Amino acid sequence: MRRLLSALVCLLGLVTPGARAQIDTRDAYLTLKGIDTVAVTFTGLKSDYRRLGVDEGAMRERIEQRLRDAGLAVVSEDEAARTPGAALIRTDVRVNITDYHLYSYSVSLKVRQKIPLPASAESFISETIWTEGVNRMVQESDLDRMNRDFEDLVSVLLQTHAAQNPGR
Repeated sequence: MRRLLSALVCLLGLVTPGARAQIDTRDAYLTLKGIDTVAVTFTGLKSDYRRLGVDEGAMRERIEQRLRDAGLAVVSEDEAARTPGAALIRTDVRVNITDYHLYSYSVSLKVRQKIPLPASAESFISETIWTEGVNRMVQESDLDRMNRDFEDLVSVLLQTHAAQNPGR
């Protein structure tokens, strides 16, 4: 039964195009307004994916450069923690390998920002204020598709940021 279910999921993944990130700012509530400093972190990306064309270092470089090109200051995670108003862009990867050697993956970008609490000037909570993701199933030889998915997500983030920060 498990094999049958796995096979059906695999077939569905092969005939269903991956979810594409699309911009829709109607429900964004200006959450990215005023953000001008960010840090980027990665979670879930294994170093052994490098042989399949997915390299965290290269991906981080491309993402950070695109953010800089859009006029955002990119700082370290430690510096972002000390900088009022700085946001953390968290890239998250989850990968499962099926019995048929297909890679089912989910990639997402989440923007977290410090939200001050009224108790004191130093107190705050960190909350996710924007998120977008893509789910896809590919063969091992196509795992580098994850790079393009991240590029698409960064494009959506930058479009949303630009829409909420006109004239920047």
